[in-house]
Order: sequence, then C-alpha cells, then structure tokens
Amino acid sequence: MVEKSMWNPRMEKISREELKELQWKRLQHQLNHAYVNAKFIHEKFDEANLKPSDVKSLDDFSKKVPIMNKEMLRKYRNKTEDPFGGILA
Repeated sequence: MVEKSMWNPRMEKISREELKELQWKRLQHQLNHAYVNAKFIHEKFDEANLKPSDVKSLDDFSKKVPIMNKEMLRKYRNKTEDPFGGILA
C-alpha cells in the first residue's frame, strides 16, 4: 500500500503573493462555474447587471458581487419549486 504524504513542498513553501494569485484564480473559476451552472446565482448576477468577467479584483468582488442570503434562497426555491434552491452547480 502506497502511503500518501500530506506534505506538498511546493504549496507549503509558496510565497504570500503566489498564494494570493492562486486563491484569486480559484475564486475566478468558482465565480464562472457558479454563474454558468447555478440558476439562482446567475439570476442574482443578472439583476446586478454583472458578469463574472466584470470582477477583476478582490475589491470588485466585495463591492460588486451581490449579497445572497437564506431568505432569498427560500423565495427562489418556492417560486421555482427547485428543491436545491438554484444553487446546485
């Protein structure tokens, strides 16, 4: 049986700037994936007249991406009868 190491030297020794860049790329990927695959999120972005490509920085993310809460999900689920509330991606 091959033992898998939890130690990843590249990730453990990554610089702060490289880490921020990696996190930013992953966030961009998640925004795109959610926009394309989750109807509720797509709808909220459209209401805000926003596309994932409009989010170019963390500052944009915090200022432009609409806040979504549980009550909004409940209303969406009741309106659409989607048991997953439009967030299944």
